[in-house]
Amino acid sequence: MITASALNIREKPDKNSRRLDGLMYGAIVTVDEVREGSGASAWGRVSNGWISLDYTLEV
Repeated sequence: MITASALNIREKPDKNSRRLDGLMYGAIVTVDEVREGSGASAWGRVSNGWISLDYTLEV
């Protein structure tokens, strides 16, 4: 579940990577892969890009 008011979906697991889309607070997503990257403790690959896992809660 997304815990930030809005969370960017990025092209790569990097905070400076191109923004592709966004998710709103409370959205439920499936994380298919977890990877280290720049600007977050971990990144999760979702269906259309990468999100920072610093702003998620596992449900």
